[in-house]
Amino acid sequence: MFYSKKNNLKLFLSLLCLLSSHIAISQKQISGQIISEEGHPIAAVSVHLIHQNIYTLSNQQGLFNLKILHPCKDTLVISAAGYKQNRHILLLNSSEDSFHLNIVLKDTTSPLKTVTVHTNLLPDNKSVFVARMPLKNLENPQVYNVISHTLIDQQQITTIDQAMQNVAGVVPNNSAGGYFSITSRGFTTYVNARNGTSVPSYFTSYEPSNLERIEVLKGPAGTLYQGAASYGGAVNLVTKRPEREPATRLSFTTGSWGLNRATLDYNHPLDSSKRFLFRMNAAADREKTFQDFGHSNIYSLSPSFSYTASEKWQIIAEFELYSSEKTPTPWQSFDSYYQSVKDVPLYKKSFYDDDMKSNLIRQNTTITSEYQLDKNWKSSTVIGALNSSVDHNYFAYNYYLSKDSIRRLVYDYDYNYSSVNIQQNFTGKFNLLGLKNKIVTGIEYVSTSFNYAGYSTNYDTANINNFTPIMRKKVDKFIAERPSFAAANTWTASRYAAYVSDLMYLSAQWMAMLSLRADHYHYTLNTPYSQTAFSPKLGIVYQPIKDEFSIFVNYTDGFSNQNTANKSDGSVVKLDPIHATQYEGGIKWDAPDQRYSATLSIYDIKIHNANLYDEQGFFNSQDGKQQSKGLELEFKASPTDKLNILLGYGYNENKYTKSSNYQGNLAANAPKNIGNLWINYTIPFHKNHYFSVGTGGNYVDMAYTDVYNRTEIPAYLLLNATAGYHFGQTQVGIRLNNLSNQKYYSGSGNPMPPRNYTASISFSF
Repeated sequence: MFYSKKNNLKLFLSLLCLLSSHIAISQKQISGQIISEEGHPIAAVSVHLIHQNIYTLSNQQGLFNLKILHPCKDTLVISAAGYKQNRHILLLNSSEDSFHLNIVLKDTTSPLKTVTVHTNLLPDNKSVFVARMPLKNLENPQVYNVISHTLIDQQQITTIDQAMQNVAGVVPNNSAGGYFSITSRGFTTYVNARNGTSVPSYFTSYEPSNLERIEVLKGPAGTLYQGAASYGGAVNLVTKRPEREPATRLSFTTGSWGLNRATLDYNHPLDSSKRFLFRMNAAADREKTFQDFGHSNIYSLSPSFSYTASEKWQIIAEFELYSSEKTPTPWQSFDSYYQSVKDVPLYKKSFYDDDMKSNLIRQNTTITSEYQLDKNWKSSTVIGALNSSVDHNYFAYNYYLSKDSIRRLVYDYDYNYSSVNIQQNFTGKFNLLGLKNKIVTGIEYVSTSFNYAGYSTNYDTANINNFTPIMRKKVDKFIAERPSFAAANTWTASRYAAYVSDLMYLSAQWMAMLSLRADHYHYTLNTPYSQTAFSPKLGIVYQPIKDEFSIFVNYTDGFSNQNTANKSDGSVVKLDPIHATQYEGGIKWDAPDQRYSATLSIYDIKIHNANLYDEQGFFNSQDGKQQSKGLELEFKASPTDKLNILLGYGYNENKYTKSSNYQGNLAANAPKNIGNLWINYTIPFHKNHYFSVGTGGNYVDMAYTDVYNRTEIPAYLLLNATAGYHFGQTQVGIRLNNLSNQKYYSGSGNPMPPRNYTASISFSF
């Protein structure tokens, strides 16, 4: 959760020296105690290092500790409801090991005018993962959005779907089969990156309680995130890591349809020197659905350890155990019998019984070693291992034969997916021909294996107005007696890659980014094959107002490795990787006071060599074309210490410009207009007591369920609201979803929940 902001103008720094008291502190840590004017320690005070974007809260003794990655000029903000804000301009250097601050907060007699609650401010977009090196948002020619843990807490979010509703131009998908994805820039995008490292996953979702933030990269991102990105972008989950000061938070949530949820965030140093740190995040979530079938039981356990071996070397070990037992949503094929999914007379009814379920276990282990080679160069080594397995995943496929009849297919399969990822990065700064450069160069190796065994059966043909739900024991009997399809296979794949990305400072206002990735992919199933591909990225940034306003353009490339294909004459063809290129331009604005931020971009993505097939499904050629173009806007504002605003809008048109069967059609589940808005207001009372209310919503335009554009998914507008009361170390809240009780549908054509609520209480220690 450490993000650096550097390279401020010396003249600007000199003027600040005349206006502010300076404190020279070390590269390592800032610690201190916060007390009242009466000398009493104050707990749960927000301590925020603005430019490095590091947060913490004081404990019951008023103590706090912040760890710093890089020396720089920064602003430390101390704030709590009922007290006057305290600010320090800090000169962070490496001459000291640590520095201790004793801070006295003054009570205020006019809390409505002077109270600040800075943990509610929307942090600006800084990341060490997006570019795999520390860059300011205004220095990066690529567009990305950040969902912070502050926003997740503020909106009382309990699912990753809810979190993704805050990303401009993005629609979260409740995908059929039980896995999570989003639509970004007209393309389906999965969550396949964790802390900047590719972590592929299949048929799974994610627990948000262990997330520090979510980063959504826009457009093809093959240069640094090949294997974790689609043509529409990449989603990177940044997890919570151990901190130096003890802290515990316990939360309970209840809600509609039997929701019961408990989460724990426990952080504690394991030795007196605080070199060995431990953090545990755990969650248990049980709920039913609004339909006459369906349930979900999810358990997550995520311990992490951090060991500071020396002032230059840190090792972080993270583990995740995720278990889910739930009923997957069915696949739907409406053919041309329904022009819109809203016309299907089934909203709360299901063709299947509640015991048609899936059992998944995911284990994830990551070890990260970070070593500061010298003041300019850093080495980062990441070794990760993932294993994901499903035992008896029962899910259904509904084929409509008419408006009244349906053919019910049922699948039962097991799979085991495992991967090993090794990544070595070097980040640094150097001068070349008098020009300053920031660079990341690295190598990556990913090995994956997939074992699959499955069965399917044509269960029956049913009348949608009079049917009996299918039960698991009947499916088992049908498959045992007459399996219409049985398959088992194993494939392995390996990827070797090398990449480099360099940001060159041509002047104080002009920057150029040059990036390239070389990727070799080897795949074995029936016919082993290998592919080699190159992915470049170029970008130019101009800052007419230094560190406040930028104009950018970029060219990015992404590719998708392809399997072999069968031709009508029986021959097997080795396919080339499918490439997508993006041209994008726009503007970014980050106000100096951190209260306003905006990004506006226009993009054009083209796929040049998509696979084309004939009417019988045989491979024809590899010259299909597709174009996705549009614009996106994100605006974040905190005009006062009490008011926060988040606004997003995206327009997209994703068409097949050359195709055998659907030329001129729009891509499936690709709405043209997408909007999101969230407004939150905080009303402070005495000291650590304040009330907060929030409201907002999402608009999603109509789309189609398939590439043939036969059945529409109607447009919808969702309205949500939250209210919370914070008193001391306790917080209570309520969230209302779908206030207007709108009937709306996912991209797969499945009904989504009507009006519902969650109520929560949390305790901090």
